[in-house]
Amino acid sequence: MKSRFNSFAVVSVMVMALVSISFGFSAYAAKKPWEKINWDKPVPAAERLSADEYILPEGWQEATKGVKKILHFNAGGMKHDPGTLANFQLFEKLTGIKVEYVEVSDQVLLQKTISALVSRDPNVTSMCVSSPAFTLQHLIAAGWLEKWDCIWSKGVRDIYPKGLVDLMQGPDGQYYGTVDTYKSGISYLRPSWLKAAGVEGTPETWEGYIAAAKKCREWAKKNLDQTYYGFGFGADHYLLQKLQGMTYSQGGRLINDGKIKLLTPEFKNTWKTYVNFVLEDTSPKAVLGWTWNDYQQAFAMGKMAIITESLNTNMVRFSNPEKSPGLTKLVTGGKADAPGDWTAMPSPKWSKDMPDKYIGAAPPNFSAFIINRFAPDNAKAAAMILGEVRMSKQGGKNELLIEGNSPFNPAVFEDASVMSKVAYIDVRKTSNKNAIMEVFPPGGEKAIDILLEYFGKAATGKMDAMKALEAAQKEIDDFQSY
Repeated sequence: MKSRFNSFAVVSVMVMALVSISFGFSAYAAKKPWEKINWDKPVPAAERLSADEYILPEGWQEATKGVKKILHFNAGGMKHDPGTLANFQLFEKLTGIKVEYVEVSDQVLLQKTISALVSRDPNVTSMCVSSPAFTLQHLIAAGWLEKWDCIWSKGVRDIYPKGLVDLMQGPDGQYYGTVDTYKSGISYLRPSWLKAAGVEGTPETWEGYIAAAKKCREWAKKNLDQTYYGFGFGADHYLLQKLQGMTYSQGGRLINDGKIKLLTPEFKNTWKTYVNFVLEDTSPKAVLGWTWNDYQQAFAMGKMAIITESLNTNMVRFSNPEKSPGLTKLVTGGKADAPGDWTAMPSPKWSKDMPDKYIGAAPPNFSAFIINRFAPDNAKAAAMILGEVRMSKQGGKNELLIEGNSPFNPAVFEDASVMSKVAYIDVRKTSNKNAIMEVFPPGGEKAIDILLEYFGKAATGKMDAMKALEAAQKEIDDFQSY
């Protein structure tokens, strides 16, 4: 019996050992290609990404073996994204892998993306997601996106703005993307108009902006004509960013305990201010039908004294006499010195007594770069390398110097060669550093529709501003209760 028991014991141990070895081999075989990449070699990932020239990680060739090309859904025409194209070309040069792209209108990008993901289309490797504060968490919850934890080590996370990194994180604590493009919200003002209207210097707070805008409108009505206004904005979906920026400047937020809560002192003040811009004739009633681009075009034509939460890329646009003819002249007559009669400032804090951390405290305009979970694994590994290229210092320099976007990697702002080539570098740095991003709960897009409806009623005098806001909050609460 003892001999038989010992034999059984030996066999049992051997079987367990074989099973263990088998599981070990299976676990190794089950490793995804990107998990075989040593992201911290030849140097730690944070150093690779912050180097003047992007350094590929060890093992990338094996991980992407057999990949000849990957396919990306781009937001809009690539002719408008020269920085993105430059980074695609950099990736191609480094890896030999071709990046093909489909130019998808921003109006249908989300629908196209969802269609590809629902159908589990393996041909689409990566996508751009606009307004990720409203959409990314839905895509994560559906289980359609590939995890990127291998890239987002703590050392790497520490490089980038925390608010944006947190947005890439799902409820499971894992990371599902990186930044596609990043644009800071900037204020633009007309110095000659401010001076003519009797405004001393350039205002640096919202209280100063509001007073200056009123003076500029009154001066214009007397000295120019009725088509010149003190403050410009568009009341489309991007109005929310304006409302966010002014609310953040006072230290407020729109999201509390995961819910949209707008009846705070800060948001009430913001809401009333924007309604009054229209009611008091500081802004034209036409803003109720303007898009995100119309008010910027009005500024370029010289018709607005102040605009805020405008794209930093407009620094290039407003410097171009052909695209911004209204800025080539002073409002009092005479030619403006290059780059034109405009100056750029970070989004202002509300008042002088607010801490300086509220200067530039506005939501950035950015999109996310995500990977289709149903694409081939080696193609997904290649897309992760492309994501690293785009979030590297070299990729950020391409975005800034070629296209005028803000770089996701702050190391770009410490590069002397960049600082010597870029105007308003301190404005950009402050806007990047102090940007605030809130993740909206399910139904966020519906909340914007409700806000716009009631904003229109209040701004046309059909409803009292506060009653309109209370009615909007009630409707938002109705669908938030489910």
